[in-house]
Amino acid sequence: MNRDGILPAAVTAIAGFGTMNALWALESARTPHRGLYSYLASSLGDALCIPVVVGGISAARIGLPKTTGGKRAGAVGALLSAGATLATQAAWLSDPNPDLNWTLPAPHTFNAAGWYHGAFSVCLAGYLGYQLGDMILRLRRHGLSRSTRKALLTATAAGTVFSLLLIVDNVPNLDHAASRASMVLLGGTGAGMGALLWWIARQRPTH
Repeated sequence: MNRDGILPAAVTAIAGFGTMNALWALESARTPHRGLYSYLASSLGDALCIPVVVGGISAARIGLPKTTGGKRAGAVGALLSAGATLATQAAWLSDPNPDLNWTLPAPHTFNAAGWYHGAFSVCLAGYLGYQLGDMILRLRRHGLSRSTRKALLTATAAGTVFSLLLIVDNVPNLDHAASRASMVLLGGTGAGMGALLWWIARQRPTH
C-alpha cells in the first residue's frame, strides 16, 4: 500500500474497529451475549483486513488517470454495494430467530452499537463500490500500472482473508436466516474478488 492509501485505511480503522472497540467497552459488562472478540471478522478482520482492502483499492484508483464516465460508474458501484449490504442488515434485523450477539441483543432489536455498525457497513460498502466502479473504468481506458497491480493484489489478498474469517464465523449458524443472507452476500463478494484476482493475474503492467 502506498501513501495514497494510508489515509483512507487509517480513517477506516478508526471509524470501524476503533469505534466498535469503544462501544464494546461500554457494553461488555452488561451483555450476556457473544462480544466483539468472539468473532474473527469483527476483531482480526476489521482491525487489519478491512483497512488494507480500503487502502489498497483507494491507492489503485488514485494511481490511475481520471476518465470520462468514471463518476457514473462509481455511482452505480456504490448503489449496488450499499444496497446489497443494506439488505443484509435488514435480514439480520427482520430474522425472528437470529444468532444473538452484543449488537443484536434480541430479535428485531439493534442497540446503539448495532445501528452504528449497520450504518458504517453500508457506508463502507458504498465507498468501496464507488472506488471499484470508477477504477475499473479507468483500468479499461488506461491499462494496468505496476503500482496499481501491486495495490490491487494487496487489497484482494486482504479481502480473501476477511471472507474466510466471515465463513468461519457464519458456518456454525446457517440454521439462522440472517446468517444465510450473510453467506449469500459473501458468496457474491468472493466471486467478484476471484474474478478481479484472475483478471489482474492475466494482465501485464503497461507502465
